[in-house]
Amino acid sequence: MNLRDATPADYAAILELNRLSVAVLSPLDLAQVRSLDAIAHGLRVIEVHEPSPRIAAFLLTLRQGAPYNSPNFLWFDQRYADFLYVDRIVVGAEYRGQGLGQRLYADLVAQAEAEGVGQIALEVDIDPPNPASLKFHQQQGFVEVGQLRPYGTKIVSLELKTLTSRLFHIVAQVDWDTAQRQGIYRAASLESEGFIHLSRREQVIGTANRFYRGQTGLVLLEIQSDRLQSQLRYDTVPGHGTFPHLYGPLSLDAVLKVWPLESWLLMIQGGDDR
Repeated sequence: MNLRDATPADYAAILELNRLSVAVLSPLDLAQVRSLDAIAHGLRVIEVHEPSPRIAAFLLTLRQGAPYNSPNFLWFDQRYADFLYVDRIVVGAEYRGQGLGQRLYADLVAQAEAEGVGQIALEVDIDPPNPASLKFHQQQGFVEVGQLRPYGTKIVSLELKTLTSRLFHIVAQVDWDTAQRQGIYRAASLESEGFIHLSRREQVIGTANRFYRGQTGLVLLEIQSDRLQSQLRYDTVPGHGTFPHLYGPLSLDAVLKVWPLESWLLMIQGGDDR
């Protein structure tokens, strides 16, 4: 079993897999596959070799901002920054229940985290229902963030999975210098509110605009969440969504990189993917 990037030689097998699942997918033809592959973030396939070499599953993803006019993709593109969109995932009927879908998603999450992407987006049919897909994606950590009737007929659940391995915190350079001398970081909010305010990647720009506009001498800490020693919780901030809060000091070994905030904002807004 081999997980790899698709090549044009795989298009026929991809089309056949899609045709066999067209009841829950939009149809594809060869021209569409070529066009999608040209703008895709990735077209990944799992190739099996028994009883003979064949494509058993595939996953097609696009990056936020891609020139794609799917109403489902555009719904996310108009509301979220920094995501990968799963246009379709298909596992051949005879290979279902063998973990191929989980393997494709694990590969996608690894790619997203390596690229610093914060979220994975997709939709699942709910009218007419596709309970198997809905259950599978819930098990993968996707949650509903909206519903849409894209073509006036079926209704889809718009689902999002947030990748929380990388978190961010804005701090004055002088305060960060103090933390390095002391060997631990304690924000003022830890004393006044009981926690340190963190942000997911897609929340940094909004946080900077709301609380730090016009300030200079700021840096952005890029934090690896699984290295945190204090309790991390995700709390709802009325009117602004869910934010990560650290209920204790920040250990310095959880900080992967320190960015000048202004440079990071220019890089992200300019479309540099690091």
